[in-house]
Amino acid sequence: MNAGLGMSHINFNRNILGSIMDPASLAMGSKIRFAGQTGRTFNLKPLSHHNFVGEIPSRFGNFALGIQTFGVKQYKESTVSLAYGRRIKQRLRGGVTVNMYSLSIPNYGSATTMGISLAGRST
Repeated sequence: MNAGLGMSHINFNRNILGSIMDPASLAMGSKIRFAGQTGRTFNLKPLSHHNFVGEIPSRFGNFALGIQTFGVKQYKESTVSLAYGRRIKQRLRGGVTVNMYSLSIPNYGSATTMGISLAGRST
């Protein structure tokens, strides 16, 4: 959910699919979880999207790996994410996500870049 503040995201319901956008929410998990979602916007194949995320807790914090895709062969966006979240203090949690973004358009080219997202939560 986009809560404003310059593309900030808050994972209100602690859904694992939202943990990539809000890695601080990973600190609230205590078990191995996997989730996926797929669909077509307006039921159009060119607007197909797929999201898959897995979370693994550890004594050092929780880790997640996510893969997101959008589009078809003629236009394809992909994001691979590695996230980490942990409790910093009793009521403070923090997290970081490293993302690799790629875009591919046949006969035009492709591009890949990296990005980092930081998150903090107080409960």
